[in-house]
Amino acid sequence: LEGWGYTEVKTTSFTNESELRNANLELKNTLRVQNPLTEDATLLRPSLVPKLLRIYSQNQKWHKNPAIFQLSRTFTSSKNNKLPTESWKLAGLRTGKDEESSFYQLKGTVEALLAKLGVENTKFKPLTEESPFWKQNASAKILAGNEELLEVGQLGIIKKTVQENFKIEKGIAGFDLEVNNLLENARKFKTYQPISPHPPVIEDLTFEVGERSLVGNIKKTIEKLANQDYQTEVTAKTIYQDNSLKKQEKKRITFTLEYNSEKGSLSDKDIRPLRKKIVKTVKEKFEAELTGSV
Repeated sequence: LEGWGYTEVKTTSFTNESELRNANLELKNTLRVQNPLTEDATLLRPSLVPKLLRIYSQNQKWHKNPAIFQLSRTFTSSKNNKLPTESWKLAGLRTGKDEESSFYQLKGTVEALLAKLGVENTKFKPLTEESPFWKQNASAKILAGNEELLEVGQLGIIKKTVQENFKIEKGIAGFDLEVNNLLENARKFKTYQPISPHPPVIEDLTFEVGERSLVGNIKKTIEKLANQDYQTEVTAKTIYQDNSLKKQEKKRITFTLEYNSEKGSLSDKDIRPLRKKIVKTVKEKFEAELTGSV
């Protein structure tokens, strides 16, 4: 994360009622310190996010677009045990020029981190239910697993009310990951694929889709089709929505496809049948329209 522009922060394991209430967190499962040294350290923290929000608020005037993270333990009460339940978490916050760019930059970081750890078969499921600090319909659960999908964390835009509680001036996005669930799904040994000595064929495909269509789902569909024939890298290049598209509840997504083959150099003639197959599948599955011709 430090290599991607994030700064690690270190905090104590203590928090207080005011900090948790500012993050809309309930106090019923929190653990109270019997002999607190200060009024700011009366509880054991159940989440890393509130403390990160406070640190972010204190540092926003010194940094234009700060990005911070913390790897540490959280504590919740346990019914059948006098000792608290301790969980290792990895949480982070960042901003961009607006809420949307903050979200996509942070999501890109999380996707890169999951890929680096070798966490496969990941899926982002929109968070539609009410949450303490995540903005509804602008956040997601992160699922991973080969046999059974397991929730490894959440990410999204922080609610406006929570931002106001912490006096945060810009739209901010964050992530909160369960470290043990991440490691359970991480690949212990990596495999390597030789790089083709032949030049790739690179092209852009732009689709017009409904504004609620998930970019990740379309990207995975294209990757699955494209990699059946060639080594193909698929990147979501841009997401565009002007006032006209907004009225139609649509957006345009441009994907860059980089085709390669170990057998030899590819031509447009080689790619054309696969391109038609991709466009046809995306059109049928996501009610999309290709901008331009095949």
